[in-house]
Amino acid sequence: MFDVFRAYGLAFSITGFRGEAEVEIIDKHYAYYVDIVNGSVSDRPDAELFADISMWEGVFGKGKLRKDAKKKPTKIACEEILNREYKKILDLHSHEDYVPEIGNDHKDCETLYQTIDVSASKGFREEKMGSTYHEGSQLYVDRYSWVIVCIGRVFFGTRIARGGRKKGYVLTVIPNPEKVLLHEQRQFQKDLDLKYLCGLSPNATLVHYAVKLSLLLTKKRPTIEYSNIVFNVLQKTGQKPKPSGGGKYSLDLLEKLSMSRSGIEVLEEFDKEFALSYVKGIRQDVASALTDFLLRPTLENFRTFESLYIRGQIDKKFYPWEKEQLEEILNHVEVA
Repeated sequence: MFDVFRAYGLAFSITGFRGEAEVEIIDKHYAYYVDIVNGSVSDRPDAELFADISMWEGVFGKGKLRKDAKKKPTKIACEEILNREYKKILDLHSHEDYVPEIGNDHKDCETLYQTIDVSASKGFREEKMGSTYHEGSQLYVDRYSWVIVCIGRVFFGTRIARGGRKKGYVLTVIPNPEKVLLHEQRQFQKDLDLKYLCGLSPNATLVHYAVKLSLLLTKKRPTIEYSNIVFNVLQKTGQKPKPSGGGKYSLDLLEKLSMSRSGIEVLEEFDKEFALSYVKGIRQDVASALTDFLLRPTLENFRTFESLYIRGQIDKKFYPWEKEQLEEILNHVEVA
């Protein structure tokens, strides 16, 4: 996730809100390639990147701005670094062999937050067992990479919180850019409707997000291409959220379904079933089984889902799937 945010953040640092340069991000699989398609790069960063304080505070909190404070709020620190080091940041990232400096040395570095990448969490990446308990050490990254990863997190990451303060989870998601134009990506985010997102579990929320994303992609192809969704999960504990996990969710199955009219109708039905999961009972059982099926589309998981789905549709006078829809689903079921 750190690398995905860096790619989006670098691209947005180049184009800004003014859009003087049209920028494309391509996943080369060994690295992200940020290409200036049209226009020219400004000799200074866009001040509008830091104009909306609420967006920054919504991700990183308000911070403390005191004379005796050891660290400045993230928004202020990023603004100062980008204004001061803008040309050097662009120069460093123009070299294909540039690799961020990540480690325990904090000289000329900034803290890598778990909200940016869950693997940066204390205790998640190192053992803490022993006779003396300790919280674990901080992880630091060079300021040139840190500032653009923060920009990417603020403007392109989606934070989804479910449950109360003591129980629940925080899911952070970002689509992996197989090939996207940045200005189209920003509009795509605005168009993506995340109302009534399933909150049964982090997996259910992730899969429902992917279904909504795939449905919107059917209207946007071929200008936007994603290969997977990169995600982080933090568990709420009543104090600071603790790391729960992260990874990638492939969009391969959903993309195959979205290639036909019948498949799109199936995705629309999936979306409805997830949206109804707030109703206790069979609706939540159906959503849980559907989550398992979309995470692992095996014949066994499909049978479980189908059994519950039929039970949930028992008041109807006809079988809920059309023949073409059922065939479209079965075309992509794994048979062990």
